[in-house]
Amino acid sequence: MRFFLYHYLWGQPDSSEAVANRIPDIHKTGNTLNMRGEGTLLVKTHDLMDEMHWYHQQTQGFIYILRHPKDVLLSCYNFCQMEGDAYPSLESFAEQFIRTGGVPKWHIMRADNWLRHVESWLSLKNYPHAMIRYEDMLKRPEKAFEQVLKFLGLEVDQQRLEAAIEGSSFSRMKQMEMKERNEQGTIFTSDHSSIEKGHRFVNQGASKQSLASLSKEMDALFNQRFGEAMTALGYDW
Repeated sequence: MRFFLYHYLWGQPDSSEAVANRIPDIHKTGNTLNMRGEGTLLVKTHDLMDEMHWYHQQTQGFIYILRHPKDVLLSCYNFCQMEGDAYPSLESFAEQFIRTGGVPKWHIMRADNWLRHVESWLSLKNYPHAMIRYEDMLKRPEKAFEQVLKFLGLEVDQQRLEAAIEGSSFSRMKQMEMKERNEQGTIFTSDHSSIEKGHRFVNQGASKQSLASLSKEMDALFNQRFGEAMTALGYDW
């Protein structure tokens, strides 16, 4: 999302650092952002939204990217592997995710578990917001990103929209990740070593994945744990 917005507003970025400077990640900046400037400041956060959020009072609206929780689990496993977290196997990671509703480090990051995170944002009725499905960003990107632009009050220019979608595609981001590996100050936390092991920040971008490849029992346990929430959010399981 950050790469798309940067490309649409300011053109093709020459580095991920340029994107981070324009649309900062509050997990890296902390509570040091200058919120007194004119206009709207776009930021990235994985935090759940409550009164402890650093920018709770300054938040005027939000874009929430919703993703199927099975895809969230598999994506988080790749990220944890890339970060060097000690999980002996995907099976043990999945068991812990199902048992706790998420990943232990999420609590340190104030993201809590998957369901509480979703509820903390989407239950905010008094905040203008756009809920964008990750799956729509993959299958219907023009419609999904047009919704984002309209939410932000931006004029939709079809040529710029198409260019921004292409410029922020997985293939383009993977190229930038490879170019910037081992550099400091980038969005990508992967390095040459993690890439050699097959772990990338920009991974597969897959959707509608199953845990049945681990076991049918594991997939069934996941459905039992998250099935009601998945149905309420419009996901098949």
